[in-house]
Amino acid sequence: MPQQKALKIEFMDIGLLLLDEENPRLTAIGETKSQDELVQVLWDEMAVSEVALSIAANGYFEEEPLFIVPGDPKKSEQKGKFIVVEGNRRLAAVMLLRDAELRRLVKATDLPRISDKQRKALDRLPVSIYPDKKALWEYFGFRHVNGPKEWDSFSKAAYIASVRRKYGIPLDEIARKIGDQHSTVTRIYRGIILLEQAERMTEFKREDRIANRFYFSHLYTAADQREFQKFLDIDPERSLKD
Repeated sequence: MPQQKALKIEFMDIGLLLLDEENPRLTAIGETKSQDELVQVLWDEMAVSEVALSIAANGYFEEEPLFIVPGDPKKSEQKGKFIVVEGNRRLAAVMLLRDAELRRLVKATDLPRISDKQRKALDRLPVSIYPDKKALWEYFGFRHVNGPKEWDSFSKAAYIASVRRKYGIPLDEIARKIGDQHSTVTRIYRGIILLEQAERMTEFKREDRIANRFYFSHLYTAADQREFQKFLDIDPERSLKD
């Protein structure tokens, strides 16, 4: 087995940290752009209140560093800053605890007020720095697709599609690296291919799967069955393309 690298942790000013607008759990809900909008989505959909209450009571656990990568120097809002690719809920919780105006903006007014001493302790957070997102794809695949901190099925599919398209990693290699023994990678990737094509060719939007209770799991499960593939005039291989 490859030798495990020791996790290097350092502390960074919170003002240098940005939420990840490309995080699969955020893109799964809809397009968001500003940091305030990302906090709003996290607050509404990702149970940030639980994390915030824990941090308010216990402080930030140094054993849970944020995994970060350098921001895009071509984007003015990211130049000289770092994107949090693992730990967005924790960062959002800290941001809300430290900023009364942000709490008012996202209607998180039931969070407790923290003392000046507590706020100062959250000025700098533990981080582990990586060169880019590609360096972390195997870790996230194991952790969130097939591991202890599983995302919902659509977020998993969005992540797998991102790894395949951005880094050119074949589906069978993704499955092997994350320990997928049940063809989950292929099945959910097929589902997102179908959903994206529906968005391009019809008025369907991914948000409709929530409003109309058309769950993503229904789509990728059906598309894996022979009867549905016959109706769509596809086979297991061709269904991985438009």
